[in-house]
Amino acid sequence: MAFLLPRWGPHKTIGRRIPPIPDYEIMFIVDPTLSDTDVENVQERLRELAVSRGAEVTSLAVWERRRLAYPIKGRRDGIYLLAEIKTEAPVVKELDEQLSVTESVLRHMIIRKDED
Repeated sequence: MAFLLPRWGPHKTIGRRIPPIPDYEIMFIVDPTLSDTDVENVQERLRELAVSRGAEVTSLAVWERRRLAYPIKGRRDGIYLLAEIKTEAPVVKELDEQLSVTESVLRHMIIRKDED
């Protein structure tokens, strides 16, 4: 009859590194015809959407107004906004979809920052 010996060595979960929550940068360009309060409303809408999905918004600020290299939706200028968030991939996908259908957002890009 064979005896069941206890498993030697570390348990499978001991020593495993839990991956950190990734950081993302969201750069988006809003319509230059918007007033300052409308730009603030776009910022607040993004913040509320991210926080309601469990993301942590580390910064969200108006970057600057710039001339575009080519017209986007008939606009030659745009107001750039930069947001930094900590969240998981499914939330980023949802933010991407919401920014795509927002009328006042001309263009957006979401990138994952390196862990360096």
